[in-house]
Amino acid sequence: MRSRPSSRCCSLVCCALLLSFPAVAGAAIEEPEDADPAAADEEGGAEPEDAPAADPGPGKDPGAGTEVDGGKGQGKVQEKGAGKVQEKVQEKVQEKGAAKVQGPRGARAAEPPLPPPPGNDPGLAQPPPVPPSGTLEERVRGLVQAIREDRPELADPLFFPREPFRRVKAIKDPDRYHATLLKLFRQDVRDLRRELIDPAGAELVSFQLSRTRRWIPAGKEANALPYWAAYKSALVVRDGDRTRKLFLRVAITWDGEWYVTHLTRMK
Repeated sequence: MRSRPSSRCCSLVCCALLLSFPAVAGAAIEEPEDADPAAADEEGGAEPEDAPAADPGPGKDPGAGTEVDGGKGQGKVQEKGAGKVQEKVQEKVQEKGAAKVQGPRGARAAEPPLPPPPGNDPGLAQPPPVPPSGTLEERVRGLVQAIREDRPELADPLFFPREPFRRVKAIKDPDRYHATLLKLFRQDVRDLRRELIDPAGAELVSFQLSRTRRWIPAGKEANALPYWAAYKSALVVRDGDRTRKLFLRVAITWDGEWYVTHLTRMK
């Protein structure tokens, strides 16, 4: 006859089974407390865009997420910042160097000056031949038209051009002086109109380049280049039923042509 186990042995077996069950179940369902973020990213992909920003924690910049105190992170930030500063300094140096070459902002580099015309060469050993009147009489007709129509600007082609004036005059601000002379020239045109009885009917009768001429070498009268000058060239104008004689006070040469610098007054 087979013996039956005692009730005390059964109770001990049941207790052992009950005590071991929670440990097995807990090990199956619990998650580790300290998960590795890098492993989570590799396994589960990137964090969603709408996920709240993580607290940067002590020692970090909330805006940039870069460590503020020492360490390799700070060294990289300092190197990057220093690199940007050096780039800025180099750009400024290059800009200043370009500005010295180009002059004012947006201006082009100055081109070498053109050689003067043969008749205005400062290296001439003696005065060149006196140029003929050339187109001067035609431009004097423009002066008479300016008087007739009371439009002084029509006589501007008779006046010495600004570009050669810059080269001829060895003064600080030739443009300003040229503008002053041109203004006086136009005022003289108006004054000549007032002197005529019938300015609206004025016509050119004749013109003669003055024989009173003088060679002005470089270095005289604040000039960098030489030229011929003629004084009081006469033009005869019909004024009503009579004629009037007018004068070009000073005309000078440039590249074989004559131009007026002073019409009736000196300045």
